[in-house]
Amino acid sequence: MHKSFFKKLSKMCTKNQNKYLHGVVDLNLSDKEIADLYGVTPSAVYQWKKGLIEKARRLDYND
Repeated sequence: MHKSFFKKLSKMCTKNQNKYLHGVVDLNLSDKEIADLYGVTPSAVYQWKKGLIEKARRLDYND
């Protein structure tokens, strides 16, 4: 179930949101570590995360 959910979610996401998803799910990184990995600010990563969570909630409600 989890793999299919993440696959659907990934298709809905922006490139940066997919970077966040990969960092958390596949690499088990913290938000700070994701920011360091991609050379962005923690606040940028927070925005990726925020958008991703909104899409995940919509997907969960629709399925």
